[in-house]
Amino acid sequence: MDLIDASGAFRDLFERPLRVGDFRLIYVHIDERNTEVTLGFELGRLPDRPLAEWLCKGFNASQFLFRFAQVTRLGIENWCGFSGAQEPHVTLSHDHTGLLHVMLAADDETMSFHATTARLAEHRAFLASSSW
Repeated sequence: MDLIDASGAFRDLFERPLRVGDFRLIYVHIDERNTEVTLGFELGRLPDRPLAEWLCKGFNASQFLFRFAQVTRLGIENWCGFSGAQEPHVTLSHDHTGLLHVMLAADDETMSFHATTARLAEHRAFLASSSW
């Protein structure tokens, strides 16, 4: 997640950078009015440095929403909301112009876009079942 401007809260929660593969994609929201895409990810554990409140409540998993701004070149093919058997694979990279390129793919479904910035919009912890 080092391509995302995760300054502040996100970096305070983790001792080392995380890879996108450490998370499971759980949420996609496209806001055409503000040209933003929000992606929600779930981590099957608490961050390295969880908030004391989360520990007191017995939480064992966490979610993070990242908002990608000034989205362009949004492309969607065979969209079914990633409802197939395969977990979506998420790729983050910079293109030759310096824009952030995001690609989501699973089975024959794909979604891709470019964004100027991405930031942590929200994070929370919760009590998950042992099936994660």
